Amino acid sequence: MSFGTPGETSIAVSGDLDVESAATFGPLVMGVHGLFGPDASYDFTGVVARDAAGRSTLGQVAHEFREHGLLVAVPVDGDAAGTDRSGYLSA
Repeated sequence: MSFGTPGETSIAVSGDLDVESAATFGPLVMGVHGLFGPDASYDFTGVVARDAAGRSTLGQVAHEFREHGLLVAVPVDGDAAGTDRSGYLSA
């Protein structure tokens, strides 16, 4: 499977996202975006949203990144609020 384009930085994020980790997830990945800028693509398919807070946070981050024209992959089950069920999304 290929994600992003050659010469571009791809950042894969994995782990559980729930009410306890949601408050730090958004600022953390936005900080990473600040380091790599608009040429990075983000793969969140390894993130498991364990509750409504996790789904909402993942959806918000994916939406924010897409609004800025970034390439974002989200879990295919697409339960995050505001995400598409296709799995791979771009602006």
